Formats: sequence, structure tokens, C-alpha cells
Amino acid sequence: MIWLVKEIAKEFFKSLPEDKAKTESEKAGNKDQDESSKIEQSRLQEDPDFSASPAGRARAAKAAGMRLFQIELSLSRTKAEIIPLDGAYAHTQETEDYIQALESIEKEGWKLEHAGYVSRITGSESRLKYWGTGEQSAVNGEIIGIYIFRRENA
Repeated sequence: MIWLVKEIAKEFFKSLPEDKAKTESEKAGNKDQDESSKIEQSRLQEDPDFSASPAGRARAAKAAGMRLFQIELSLSRTKAEIIPLDGAYAHTQETEDYIQALESIEKEGWKLEHAGYVSRITGSESRLKYWGTGEQSAVNGEIIGIYIFRRENA
């Protein structure tokens, strides 16, 4: 009896020929996508410098099928300096050309969706005032840009 129910269920749930054609074409499309993803992964493994760059990370995320990509770039660094009998100062310098990094990510097929900025304090230096009361201090830190991209064809 169970055997008969199984046979009837097989016939009842058998897919239509159009459905079979659709699933076969989808499987072929997925195979092509998997092959291109494997080729892209092998390219990234060949050049470790590129794969560590923002564009390389974006390409790897796209090859992995990600729809969103987030990257944090250091925009500037501040270094504290204490000069005895003079005071506490902070010197700021830009760290890298982040515009070029953002453009290289967009060339990989990503569109900038959102940007945010944070200040991260990494330390401070202080000293007591020589004449008088109180102290002078300067802060070490950096400003970080947080960028979120969306894949263009998503």
C-alpha cells in the first residue's frame, strides 16, 4: 500500500517539461558564474599585493557574491608631542590618498552608498605645568572613514 502511495505521489509531483528546461538553464548559468568566480579567486591568489588593496578586497567580495561591501580607511593621524617648558602640541598628517582607493573600488563594479567618519583616540601624552597648576596634554589618534558600497548590478 505504501508503495502505491509513493508511486502516485511521484507521478503527481513530477515537474512539467518547461520547469525542467528552466532548472537546466539556471544550473548552466550557475555553473558559468561558479567558473568565473573560481577564475577570479585564482587571479586574486596570484597577486597578494592587489588582493590586500581596497580594490582587491572589493573584487574578492564581488566574486564571493556579496551585495554590500564595507571598508574602513584611515584618513589622517595625529601625533602628540610634549616640549619641555613650552607646551603640548598635536601634529596631524594625512595618511593615504583615499580618493584613489574609492575610485578603484567603484571601477570594480561597486557604487558608494554611504560614508561615515569617526575619530579614534589611540593615546595621549601629558605633563604637569612647570609654573602654575594644572597639566598640558595632547592626543594621539586618527580619523577613519567608513564606506559602504552596494554592488551595481544588485
